[in-house]
Amino acid sequence: MAGKTKRFKSSDELFVAAGLSPEEVLIANFRVAMCIEVCKQTKRLELTQEALATRAGTSQANISRILNKNIGNLSTDLILRVLVAVGGKAKIDSSGAAHRKAG
Repeated sequence: MAGKTKRFKSSDELFVAAGLSPEEVLIANFRVAMCIEVCKQTKRLELTQEALATRAGTSQANISRILNKNIGNLSTDLILRVLVAVGGKAKIDSSGAAHRKAG
């Protein structure tokens, strides 16, 4: 008999349940936010995965991983490079992580 599936209300809740520290949660959320922005800009620019890969100097497979948010084995540097290639924007707000750490 299969175990009951746990549903999480937020990515923070999921990441904490996975044992991530507040700093790691901040980084994980930032990585996902960059992927979401890459998706949005890729659609806006009507780029194929291959065209974006060429722009960013990476493989089409890596672009597919980013667009599908399957980024566990990709570096933050690569995701950021792809974000820059599509002209996307990203913002880091560490105030929540600092507060959770202090509290």
